[in-house]
Amino acid sequence: MNPDIKDESQFKRLRGIFFPIHGYELKKFIPMCLILICVVYNSHILNILKEIHISYPPGIDAQYLHFLKIYPPIPIALIFFLTIMGMANIFTREHLFYAVIIPFLLFFGTSFFVFPTLHGKAFISVFYIIADLFGKIALPVIFWNFSNRIHTVNEAKRFYVFYFSIGSLGTFLIALTSPLYMKFIGKITKLTPKIMEIKINILTILLFLSSCIIIGVYYWISRHVLTDARYHHPTEFLQHKTKAELSLLESLKHILKSPYIRLIFLITMSYGVSTHIINTAWREHIALDYAHDLLHFLSLMSILSFFLPFIGQNILWRCKWRTAALVEPILILLSSLPFFFWGNFNEATLILSGLTLFSVRGLGLSKTTEQMTYIPLHHELKLKGQVAVEIMAEPIAKTIGLLLPGFLITLTGRNLIVESPYTLGVIVIGICILWIIATLRLNKRFECLKKENTFPKTICDT
Repeated sequence: MNPDIKDESQFKRLRGIFFPIHGYELKKFIPMCLILICVVYNSHILNILKEIHISYPPGIDAQYLHFLKIYPPIPIALIFFLTIMGMANIFTREHLFYAVIIPFLLFFGTSFFVFPTLHGKAFISVFYIIADLFGKIALPVIFWNFSNRIHTVNEAKRFYVFYFSIGSLGTFLIALTSPLYMKFIGKITKLTPKIMEIKINILTILLFLSSCIIIGVYYWISRHVLTDARYHHPTEFLQHKTKAELSLLESLKHILKSPYIRLIFLITMSYGVSTHIINTAWREHIALDYAHDLLHFLSLMSILSFFLPFIGQNILWRCKWRTAALVEPILILLSSLPFFFWGNFNEATLILSGLTLFSVRGLGLSKTTEQMTYIPLHHELKLKGQVAVEIMAEPIAKTIGLLLPGFLITLTGRNLIVESPYTLGVIVIGICILWIIATLRLNKRFECLKKENTFPKTICDT
């Protein structure tokens, strides 16, 4: 039985607003939520481990850390992308999941034993890069690629915002477990002064346990969900057990020639660069002039965070893909006008821009609509095209966001964020217009693939 057969009108009014998921779908929904919670939890652990390694003697200075954040990510992401492309021709879709995770775990397991013997600038650099790659790119990419393979567009409209919001429980889990292991560390340090080493060891063990849960749940889904006709089409299960068809060179040619993938890449870049510019400007001004109001603002945001996922979920489910995908670029565009062009920054514009940034992230529509676009693709492009966009777009957007303010200061000799925000406003508005145009063009192709109700016969169709 196909999950799309049941009509969503069967949901009662409140059920349709807050939880439009059928009871029989929980067998797929709950394990996927558990995987994503562990993915987010691992990302937080890796962030903590990076901070510990940076601060642990000999540590690294701020200038070198800035270098690590800007220059290595793009070439490392490119190497990782090419590696996964090659692995896709060796491993089946199922085994590729394990093949991506296990080498990272072996690296962190090795660091568990060699620290602090090899702890130096070179070791810190390698650890920082690998942890950043695993936490921010590898884990999210393999989760969403798996999710896009086992969900229909109909399910994605109802599930994906929930995944986005439930994943934040991983943050709550960090807050819950931190006092426990810190209490344990406090008892241990009465016997030894090596508190940093103990903290690293405990966090590494937690990382391993969480990763084992990810692998275990993934294995269970592959055996008990993908074999059930209610949750998955048989041809998709066969694809789960097959390798990629195209060679590495052929895959690269098709990805570069695909207008569909180029549009997704452009949308992802637009989101990353525009939000980073606004976030940088907002933080600088709120820190300079309104730091005393920050606590009140954060309190307001914590209240909104409860309602935003439900709003985002209902927009995604009840509206067309185009409408949901246009919400965030239009929000950013409209809030940029007063933020950058009302002369001096004041409390009203800062609150408006802060609310917009928080709403964009809280609604989760940009990420979820982007992920939905991969679902109707040919299985070859669904894997390799998504890997290309997910792995390369974030480091490039991050690097542009970090380098742009410095480049503008060098070019004009002024701090444009403070002295002349209009230039940044023009850049953000230009990016948003480009984002809207790309979304409208992608919508035509996405709707065309959906109407076919089958996957494209060849990878060239997209």
